[in-house]
Amino acid sequence: MTIIKPNKNKNKTFLVISLLFLAIIGLVSQEVYNYSQSVTLRHDMDNLKKNLRETEVTNAEIKNKIFTFFEPENIKKIVEERGLVEENNPKYIKISDNNILAAR
Repeated sequence: MTIIKPNKNKNKTFLVISLLFLAIIGLVSQEVYNYSQSVTLRHDMDNLKKNLRETEVTNAEIKNKIFTFFEPENIKKIVEERGLVEENNPKYIKISDNNILAAR
């Protein structure tokens, strides 16, 4: 006589299918999270690239102002405006290492 135990086989099959289903759900959830993180990183990189371009433009503008300020024509103009005179024989203060320039 053969004894069939259908509940015993169904429980093992159900357990295996349930574990596989949970594993698939876990993997899909992890993939959605990874995709979300990669999109966030891409947006952050785009924002940083935009900020870098803006900083480079600002840097170029500042350099342009500095170079314009030190052009010979502009320096002559500033000298004339402030009434500065070129010293032909300047006198320099020379100090040896042991001497003190000013004392209190």
